[in-house]
Amino acid sequence: MADLKSIPTWMDMPATVAVSPPVDSLKQSLPFGELSWDNFERLCLRLARREADVESCQLYGVRGDKQEGIDIFARTGTSVKYRVYQCKREEKFGAAKIKKAVAKFSEGTWKDKSDTFVLCTKESLQSQQRCDAFEEQVEVLKRDGITLVSWDSNQLSMELKKPCNHDLVDEFFGREWVRLFCGKDFVEHLTRRLTTQQVATFRSRLGEFYRRVFNTHDPGLPKSELSARAVLAIEQRFVFPDVIDRRSVVANAMDTSPGSDQLLQTDAVSTHYFDNLRDQSRPMRKESSVIRTVAERTAIDRWLATGEKALLLGVPGSGKSTLLRFLTMDLLDSTPRMQHTCRHWGRHLPVWLPFALWTKTIANRPNESSLSDVLRLWLSSFDEDRLWPIVEAAINDDRLLLIVDGLDEWESEETAGIALNKLQVFVEQRNIPVVASSRPGGFRKLGIPTDQWQVADLADFSTDQQRQLAATWFAQSQNTTVDHHSRNTDDNVDRITFETDSFMAELERSFDLRELAKVPLLLLLLIYHRLQRSSLPNGRFKAYESIVTHLIETHPHRRRVAATVHNVDPELSDDDVGRALAFVAYHLQCHDTGGVVDIQDAISVLEKFMRDEHHGFGLSHPDSRRLSRRILDIGEGSIGLLVRRSNHEIAFFHRSFQEYLAAVHLCELSLAEQISVIKEQSGNPQWHETIMSLFHLTRRSQDLKSFVEIIEEQYATATVFEQMEIEAVLAEIAFGSFGCSPGDAQQIAESTFTRIERGDWMPQRERLLRIALEGCRTTVVKERVKQKITQWFPCRLKLRGEVYTAMSDWSYSNEVIQCLWSGIYDDEFFNQRPAAKALCKLADGNQQIGDECWLRKSWP
Repeated sequence: MADLKSIPTWMDMPATVAVSPPVDSLKQSLPFGELSWDNFERLCLRLARREADVESCQLYGVRGDKQEGIDIFARTGTSVKYRVYQCKREEKFGAAKIKKAVAKFSEGTWKDKSDTFVLCTKESLQSQQRCDAFEEQVEVLKRDGITLVSWDSNQLSMELKKPCNHDLVDEFFGREWVRLFCGKDFVEHLTRRLTTQQVATFRSRLGEFYRRVFNTHDPGLPKSELSARAVLAIEQRFVFPDVIDRRSVVANAMDTSPGSDQLLQTDAVSTHYFDNLRDQSRPMRKESSVIRTVAERTAIDRWLATGEKALLLGVPGSGKSTLLRFLTMDLLDSTPRMQHTCRHWGRHLPVWLPFALWTKTIANRPNESSLSDVLRLWLSSFDEDRLWPIVEAAINDDRLLLIVDGLDEWESEETAGIALNKLQVFVEQRNIPVVASSRPGGFRKLGIPTDQWQVADLADFSTDQQRQLAATWFAQSQNTTVDHHSRNTDDNVDRITFETDSFMAELERSFDLRELAKVPLLLLLLIYHRLQRSSLPNGRFKAYESIVTHLIETHPHRRRVAATVHNVDPELSDDDVGRALAFVAYHLQCHDTGGVVDIQDAISVLEKFMRDEHHGFGLSHPDSRRLSRRILDIGEGSIGLLVRRSNHEIAFFHRSFQEYLAAVHLCELSLAEQISVIKEQSGNPQWHETIMSLFHLTRRSQDLKSFVEIIEEQYATATVFEQMEIEAVLAEIAFGSFGCSPGDAQQIAESTFTRIERGDWMPQRERLLRIALEGCRTTVVKERVKQKITQWFPCRLKLRGEVYTAMSDWSYSNEVIQCLWSGIYDDEFFNQRPAAKALCKLADGNQQIGDECWLRKSWP
C-alpha cells in the first residue's frame, strides 16, 4: 500500500476552476411537417405579409379552384409586378417536384404578371440533388425576368428566428417551442398572451355562447308568428350594409376670381378671411387653406379594415346592434365572411360589451364597475361563470378587440360619462382596437372626442340590399311550408322569386314605402306584414302602430280561431295586455335603464300599475302580482314584443317598440302631465322618437298646438345640443303628417329653411334638409318646399361672386340683406367672401347687423 505522505497536498484542496455549465442548445429548425395543410399555408401568408416591401398580400382562390401554380400573391412597393408564392406541404419534395412546380407556374397566367416566385416547402432543399434542381429552375425563370426564391424549412426557420416573428412561433407551434427555438427570455414576453390551445378554446366556447345569446336577443322578426318555424339565425339573414364615410381633407382653394377652373367645394375655411373686410384695397389671396368634407359610400367590410378605433352612427332601426353582433360572431367563426375585416383583425380576440350594463353597474355598484367587473357580471347573468377565466385572460391579451354596443344607451348622463372615460383609459393604456355604436343624438350629447376615431354613418339600404333581405325571409317562409325534398326545386325557387319581385314592386309604387324600406328595421316590419298578408303601412309610426296592433290583437285572435278556441281570457283582454306593456315601456323610458330591466323589477312595476286606481286596473295585491307575471309571459312567449337579455333580465324586441309604446302610455295621461314631459325632454335625443310618436297618436289639434308652443319656449334656454334636437323635432312636426295647424307648420317651415341655409354646423343643416324634403308629401307645405328646392337646385349660376360684389352698390333693403346672408353661407368658398364684403359695405354702421355678425363670428 502506498504511503499516504507521498500524495501531494494540493490534492486535498478544493477545486479551483468550475466546469462550464452544460449548454442547452436552442433548436434550429421547426417541425413544419406537423402543421396541417391549411396551417402551413396560413403561416406562409403571415410571413409574406411581414416582408418589408409588401403593401398587400392575400390568398389566391380557395381549395378546389384552379390556382395556376400559385397560392398567395402580393403587391410590393418597389415593383409594378406581383410576388407570388406556392406552398408545398408534401413528402419527398425532390428534383422532379421542384421542376413540376415551376413548370405549372410557367404555364399559368401569373407568369407574365410576376417578377418573383417563392417556393415554400416543409422540407429542406439543401441536399445536393435538390439544390442542383432548384438552381436549374432559377436559370429557367431568370430568362423570363423572374426571380425564384426558396422558402424551404431552413429558410422558414431563419425567418421565424427573427424576434419580430416569435409570436408566429407561439401561434403555430406552441409556447414550449418558443422556449426551445427562441429562448426562455422570449417566453416571458408572451406570458400575458393566450396559448394556441387557449385561443382555440376561447374561439370555440365564446363563439357558441355569443351565437346562442345574440340569436335569442335578435330573432330578426317577432317570434310570435314564426315560433313553429325554424327561425333564421343572424348569420343566415345578415345583409352587409354600407357606411357613409365623411372625411375632412385639407386642400388649397386656388384663384377665387371668376373663370378659374381650379375651384373646390368647401364646408369650412381655416383662414380668418373676414378680418378687415372693409379694407377694399386689400388684395384677394390667390390660395387659401381649405378644409373639404368628402362623403363616400363604402362597404362596411372595407371600412372596418382601415382603422383601429371605429365608431358607427345610425338612426333607430339602422342595424347597429345586429352589425356588431354579426361582427363578433364572424371573427370567431372558422370561415369568416368579412374578408377584409378578418385580414385586419382575424387574429384578435373579440369581446362584446353592452354599454347600458356598464352604466347601470356604475350606478348600482360604483366600486365594482371596471370593464372586467361588468363582463364578469354579464356572463354571470347567463349562469356562464365558467367562461370568465378564459375571458379574463383575453382581456389581458394584447390581441383583444373590444366591441361596445350602444354608447347612447345609459343609466344617466353622469354614469355614461364615467363609463366613457373608463373605456377611453382602458383602450389607450393597452393600445387595443375598439368598435362602438351609437345613435347620432346620444353621440353628440356625450361629446365623445373623435380625433383618434374613424366615424361613419350607417347608410340607407340600397335596392339590392332590400331585395336580398326580402328574398332571405320569403325563402325561409316558403321552405317551412314545403317538405325537405321540395325546397330546391325550380317551382319553389320560382315562388320565392315571384314573392320577392311582387314585394319590391309594391315598394316601388309608393314613395312612402320606398323611404321606409331604406331602414332595415322598418323593412323587416314591411316584410312581416307581407308574410301575414296584411296591407303595408306608409309611415314609420304607422308601421310601429300596425305591428304592435297585429302582435297584441290580430295575431292572438288568429291563433284562437285556428285552434277553434272562441272564448277569450276572462281576466286579461288584448287591450289590457297592451296597456300594461305600454306602462312598462314608459317606465323604462323614464328611468334610463338602457332598455333592459330585471324581471323582478318589471313585475314590481306592473304590480304598481295593476293596483293603480287612476291609470291602471285597481286590482288587489294577490291578483296584481299573479297577472303581472302572466303579462310578462304573454309579452315574451305569445306576442314576441319582449325578449330575454339574460336569465334575469328582459327588454323589448327593439328599442323603437319601447319608445313607441312609451308614447302610447303617455297619450293616456292628462294634458298637463304630457306637457310636463315634453317640457323636460324635448331637447333629449333619447326621447325624440317617443315625442314624435306622441304627436302621431294625438288627435286633438289644440293639444298639438300646446305641445308646439311649449317646445318653442324651451328653445331659448336650451343648450346648443338641445337646441339642435328641438330644431329637428319642430321640423318633423312641420314637414310630417302630424296634424299641425297650417299656420304653425308654415311658420316652423320658414324657420327651418333659414337654419338650412344659414346654420352654423353642416351636419345639422343636412339633417334638417332631409326632414324638409319629407314635406313634399304633405299638403300644407309641399308647394313651399318645391319652391325652395327650385332655389337650391340645380345651381345654374355657380360663380356668383361678381353678383354679390355688384350688390354692394344697391339700395339697402331687407331682401338684399337676406340674399347676402345666404351668400355668406353659400357652399362655395369663392362666393362667401364677396357676399361678406358686400354685406359689410352695405350695412356699414348698422348696429343690428353688426351684433348679428358678432354672434355669428364662427362663420360658416
